[in-house]
Amino acid sequence: MTTMTRTYPTLADCPVDNVKGNPVLVRVDYNLPMDGDRLLEGNEGNLRIEMSLPTLERLIEMQPSRLVLMTHLGDPDKLAKKTGRPREEFLAALDTEKVARRLSELWGKPVQFHGDIATPITGEGIYFLQNTRFDPREKKNDPGYAALLAAHAQGGIFVNDAFGAAHRAHASNAGVVPLFQGRSYIG
Repeated sequence: MTTMTRTYPTLADCPVDNVKGNPVLVRVDYNLPMDGDRLLEGNEGNLRIEMSLPTLERLIEMQPSRLVLMTHLGDPDKLAKKTGRPREEFLAALDTEKVARRLSELWGKPVQFHGDIATPITGEGIYFLQNTRFDPREKKNDPGYAALLAAHAQGGIFVNDAFGAAHRAHASNAGVVPLFQGRSYIG
């Protein structure tokens, strides 16, 4: 029996010149535990964010022009199917603006929430996108949606630091990879 080994470049393999002065798109796994529409506090609620901080710190040390983070939080379609209620009823509870605030508090750095995924970010700084699952194209790995996400880091790199979601063929982790033409890394 033959086994295949695939090697994926990690952030440690990424030349600083690929990052310095360029935008970076980061897929994180901040599908945080919630109580209703409220994020849980303490260790249970903060663990996934805290686990990503070494990757984010390493990226900041490499001096990107901007860092754009994205995640999903829950699944409005699954909740709608489970309850028989419209998916729109769950959007406020699953909005990632509260996750951006939590990241800013734990990291001690300003994180700007960017709720309009369709409008590319052009400024400098640290940004957090709206819940990727608010668009049904996310779970379909739609190339058009992947292109919208990738546009936030045009000319830069992509880092997948979402180990817990890496097995999903969604636009925010699998779909964006080919758009970065060999400039994708695992965090």
